[in-house]
Amino acid sequence: MPQGQNPQQIHRSNFGTSSRQFDRSGCYLVERIKFNVKIPKVSVIIPTYNRANLLSEAIQSVLDQTFKDYEIIVVDVGSTDNTREMIGRFGDKINYIYQKQCPVATTRNLGMKNSSGEYIAFLDDDDFWHKNKLEIQVKELDQNQELGFICSEADVVTLDGKLMYTLKRGWGNKENFESLFNENFIPVLTVLMRRKCYEQIGGFDENLIAAEDYDYWLRLAQVYQFKFLDAPLAKWRMTPNSTSKNIQQMFEGHLQLSRKKKIIANVPYLKVIIRRSKFCLEYAEQYKQKKQFLQSAQAYLKAVLVFPMIGFYIWPKEVRKMRFTLFHRIFRVYGLMLQSFFMAVRNPRK
Repeated sequence: MPQGQNPQQIHRSNFGTSSRQFDRSGCYLVERIKFNVKIPKVSVIIPTYNRANLLSEAIQSVLDQTFKDYEIIVVDVGSTDNTREMIGRFGDKINYIYQKQCPVATTRNLGMKNSSGEYIAFLDDDDFWHKNKLEIQVKELDQNQELGFICSEADVVTLDGKLMYTLKRGWGNKENFESLFNENFIPVLTVLMRRKCYEQIGGFDENLIAAEDYDYWLRLAQVYQFKFLDAPLAKWRMTPNSTSKNIQQMFEGHLQLSRKKKIIANVPYLKVIIRRSKFCLEYAEQYKQKKQFLQSAQAYLKAVLVFPMIGFYIWPKEVRKMRFTLFHRIFRVYGLMLQSFFMAVRNPRK
């Protein structure tokens, strides 16, 4: 912090009263504009960066909720478009925080730190909710005090809102840590959690490259019960700049998560290496779909190096029609790896 700088500088903005502050390291400038003084039932946290048009739809989907007792906290991580002006048009309905150089985990943590609701919900700036999302989930948490958080299915839609498919929990997935460790079936935009969860568990892990949301659900599931509603309550928009589209970043983040001691401390070693190997297989397929064959082959290789018999735990669709499947399942992974290597040789630029 510059010498003599007051951490809290109050000034008037063109649409409300705001404050500016530095964190302890002096690295990040925060600008906060806050109107609401009544303590709301739900705090809705929306991180954003240069998506003013999409952000307005996300905010409107909250304003259109049948449940009305909420506050909206938008955390802007350095937008250079007309985000600020767009938010200003909503008047006193938005609590606005501006902070530069901020990864998504820090953004959500900052939103939670500045929230006051009994429940906390998350929404990305390019996504939106069904109108009854909060009403249904608030009622569930009010009536089931043993639950720490609640989530649901989500519709995946195109940029213009056309339905592509619905994110569901896989067959056999139960509402417990073990099932969640085997597969992340919780879309972040569907979560509603109690404030006490944040107060006990803390915030998202800012040291993870990616998959900080998956890590957070696992940490919550270690302590709290949760409920998954088998109906879509939100729409997850697939956009070109979506974080989930950065395959390499997501791959590294999931591998980092699979080595995190707080997560795997009480998980049997065999299950840990199977999960780590499956991460590799999942991203090998994603690389292949993007025609990045060398990266796909490397991910397959990493999968079998982590656990050479990983094919035993994979059930591709074609084996359901085969009488003897063990040999096929085990060596199929090696065949896919060789196939990707050959494709990489034939298409060196891919």
